[in-house]
Amino acid sequence: MIYCFCNFDKLTEKQYNKLYNFLPLSRKQNADKKCGIDKKIAILEYFLLKKLLKFKNFPDFSYSSNGKPMLKGYHFSISHTDDVLCIAIASSPVGVDIERIKPYSPNMAKYLFKNQIKAIENSLNPDLVFTSLFCKREAQIKCCDLNMTNIASEINQNFSTRFFKFKSYIICESIIKN
Repeated sequence: MIYCFCNFDKLTEKQYNKLYNFLPLSRKQNADKKCGIDKKIAILEYFLLKKLLKFKNFPDFSYSSNGKPMLKGYHFSISHTDDVLCIAIASSPVGVDIERIKPYSPNMAKYLFKNQIKAIENSLNPDLVFTSLFCKREAQIKCCDLNMTNIASEINQNFSTRFFKFKSYIICESIIKN
């Protein structure tokens, strides 16, 4: 299940400070490492995830060696861009990514999608196909908890992948099939 939250930039500093004061120490420390919109997202994503998972108390995240937030017994993934925040929750490992539809880049495609260049270029909307492939790759990397240095590598997993178009964005959810 994917949840998207928009216009969180409309919350005031006072509202963010109030939320910040409720954070457990470890989440405050995580938020304090960030600034601007990234700090606001770190605060907001915690509260939204807490609400979505129906926790009464504030859980404490742990982090993988690649920085993926984890909660024992739960599979979730978080992505954001501009003023849109997405949270995916699943019963098995999941990755989500959201990207603004970007212009097709032949140079980037050669690096990332060398076997799919013809399909991209022959499509009715190369920008949409290119962005979708990029979004899929990031979602799969998050799902497998790989480092972003693996972005040009093929990922050998059996995924169930879904795409959604939302405004001028592509959202991709990848779940490892059991």
